[in-house]
Amino acid sequence: MKSKQDANSLEERQREEAEDLARRLLTARELTTVLEDFPSQSLSLGLFLVLFFAYGALGSWLILEHHYIFQDGISRVANGSYVLFSRTPHLAAVGFVWNPLPSVVELPLIALKYVWQPLLSMGIAGVVMSAAFMAGSVLQLRGILLDRGLSRTWRGFLTFAFAAHPMIIIYGGNAMSEAPFLFFTIWAVRRLIRWIYTDSVGDLAVAGIALGLCYMTRYEALMLGAGAMGSVLAIRAWRDREHGWKVAVPRGALDAAVLGFPLLISFLFWTLASWVITGNALAQFSSVYGNAAQTATSALATQGSWSGFVATSGGPTLFVLRSLLSLEPLCVGVALAAIAVALWRRERVVIPVLSMFGVLVLFELYGAQSGTLFPWLRYVILVIPVTIILLATILPPERIPPSGSRRRPASLRSHFTPRSLKTLYGLFVALCLVPSFPVSFWGITNPNIGNQEAGLRSILWPGTYPPDKEAQLAGWEPERQLAEYLDSLGLKRGAVLVDTWLGWPIVISSKQPTSFVITSDFDFTRDLNAPTVYGVTYFLVPKPQDAGVLDAVNRRYHTLFRDGGGFASLALDIPSIGSQPEWRLYRIDSNPLDAP
Repeated sequence: MKSKQDANSLEERQREEAEDLARRLLTARELTTVLEDFPSQSLSLGLFLVLFFAYGALGSWLILEHHYIFQDGISRVANGSYVLFSRTPHLAAVGFVWNPLPSVVELPLIALKYVWQPLLSMGIAGVVMSAAFMAGSVLQLRGILLDRGLSRTWRGFLTFAFAAHPMIIIYGGNAMSEAPFLFFTIWAVRRLIRWIYTDSVGDLAVAGIALGLCYMTRYEALMLGAGAMGSVLAIRAWRDREHGWKVAVPRGALDAAVLGFPLLISFLFWTLASWVITGNALAQFSSVYGNAAQTATSALATQGSWSGFVATSGGPTLFVLRSLLSLEPLCVGVALAAIAVALWRRERVVIPVLSMFGVLVLFELYGAQSGTLFPWLRYVILVIPVTIILLATILPPERIPPSGSRRRPASLRSHFTPRSLKTLYGLFVALCLVPSFPVSFWGITNPNIGNQEAGLRSILWPGTYPPDKEAQLAGWEPERQLAEYLDSLGLKRGAVLVDTWLGWPIVISSKQPTSFVITSDFDFTRDLNAPTVYGVTYFLVPKPQDAGVLDAVNRRYHTLFRDGGGFASLALDIPSIGSQPEWRLYRIDSNPLDAP
C-alpha cells in the first residue's frame, strides 16, 4: 500500500515539474508571441475588408451581369422585404419556414431599396450579408490557427486554403445562408477548442451562444449542438474520472448543459413564436411549404431527387460520400491522420470537431436514405473548414496554448517535435490541400454533383454551354416583366393576390408592393376566399405542377389555372423560362362562391 502511495507521489511530482517547465517555456515565448501578433487586430480588420469586398464584388457581378442567381438566397431577401414594404408590415412577415437571422440582418439594406432598387430586386442585400459572414468565417478560422500557436507561414497558408476554396468563393457572395452557418459553426468550434485548454465556463457559454445563433440561421444547428454536447460531456467526465464516475458524469452533464442552454432557448423561442402566430410549431417540417412537402412535389422528384438523380450515382450513401470527396478529396485520410496524431500526443482537440461534423454527416445520410433532403452539394460545405482545422491539429504548435487552473498543460509531445518530423507533417498537410482546388472546381461545374452551382460553367465557357440553355441564368425575366406590366396598370392597394411561395420574384420586382395581397398579410386567407368582397381584382397563379401544387391559390381553386374556375377570365399568360413556372393572370369577374 505504501509503495503504491509512493508511486502516486512520484507521479504527482513529475507532473508538477512538467507543469513548471511548460510555464517557463510559455513565459519565454509569450513576449515573442505578443510582439509578433501586435499588429494582429489591424491585420484582421484589413483581411476582413479585403475578403468582404472581394466576395461581395464577385457575387454582385455574377448576379447583375450574368443573372447567376441562387433562388433560396434571394427569397430570403424577399422575406425581409415583407417586414418593411408589404400592405401590413410586421416582423412576423419574415416567415417561419426558414430561419430568420439572414433576412433580419438584411433589413437595413433592404430599407435602402429606394436608393438603389437592385438591393431588393436583384438580392444585392443578401450578397452583402453573405460576404460579411464569409469574411468573418475566415477570421474565425484564422483565430483557431492563432489559438493553436501555428507559425505565421502555416497560418497564412491554411487561411488562404479556406478563403480561396472555390466553394467558399461562390457562397461568399450568393446571398445564401451557408456563410452565416459557417461563421457561427466555426466560432463555436473555436470556443470549444479553447475550453479544452482553458477549462473556462466562459468559453463554453460563448460556444453555446454561437450555436444558438446558428439555429436561427439553419436547423442543422441542432445536430451540431448534439455532437458538441456529447463531446463536452465525454471530455469532462474523462478528465474528472479520478473522482469516480458518479461524480465525473454529472459534472460532464453540467458542462454540456451550459453549452446547450442558449441553443435550447433559441429552439424554444422560435418554436413557440411559430406556434403562437401560425398555429404550426415546426413549420419547416410540417408546413405545407416545409421541406417534406417540397421534396415530395418538386421537379427534382423526377430530375434530381434522391429517388432519381441519386439513384444514378450509386445510391444515397455513395452520393453523400462523393459530395464530401468532391469538396475535400482527402478528407477521410486527414481525419484518420488527425485521430492518430491526437492519440499519440494525448490531445483532445479533434473530439468536438469530429463529433459535431460526424453527427451532421449522419443526419445527411438519414436525409439521403429517407428522401427528405435535396441532393445539394452545399449541405456538406462544412467539410472544408473541418478538414483545414484537422490539418491544423496535425501541425506541431510553435507555442504552448495557455492552461486553466483546473487543466494540466497540453502534452509536451506537441511542442518538442524533431525538425525532420515537422517537415514530414508540413509535407503531408500541403499535399492534402493541393488536390482540393481542382477537384472541387470540377465538382462545382459538374451538374451531376453541383446541380445548384453548375450554372457557373455557362459563364466560364459560354461557347460550350450556352447561357440561354442554363436555367439558373434565366434570372426570373418573365416575372420581372410581369411586375413592370402590373405597375403600369396603376392598380389600387391590394388589387392582386399572389402566394409568395413562388410569386416572390414578382413582388420584389414591383415598384408598388402594396398593390399585392401576399401570404404574410393578415387578411390573405380572407381575401383569397372572398376576393370580390374585399376589392381583389386579379389572381396570379402558377401552373399547378411540381412546386406549383403547393401554391395557396391552386390549393383553394383547383381548376383556376386551367379554365378560370368559372368565376375569372384570363388576362395574361406568361410562359415558363428555364425551371420557373408558367404564370397566368386572371381577372375576377364574380364571387367564387357563386361559381357553378
